[in-house]
Amino acid sequence: MGSATVVAVARSHRRVALGDVEEATQVSNERVIARRIVVHGRVQGVFFRATTRDQARQAGVNGWVRNRADGAVEAWLEGPVSAVERVLSWVEAGGPSRAHVDDVEVAEELPGGHRRFAVRPDEA
Repeated sequence: MGSATVVAVARSHRRVALGDVEEATQVSNERVIARRIVVHGRVQGVFFRATTRDQARQAGVNGWVRNRADGAVEAWLEGPVSAVERVLSWVEAGGPSRAHVDDVEVAEELPGGHRRFAVRPDEA
């Protein structure tokens, strides 16, 4: 695997590519992709995890979300391109109403075969 590079910047949001690694597999008529995101700002204690879970399930996205020890929220979004982009757009637009998103890091990942979306325990 090559080193990560920045591929786009929108507002204060960063997207990082995963070298030349094949990023997607085929399911139905739409590719399955995976993105690991780290959301910075006032994102803990504002129902960010539960609301992200609800948004992901409604969109048909699998993966997980958890609070990080540094105060950020981290999530793995995996599913059809349009579904992942829908959830990602919701996060980048600010997430739940009580949250304040300052920055979203987005890294392309290889799909891991997640079968549902879950809230994981907080990072220690």
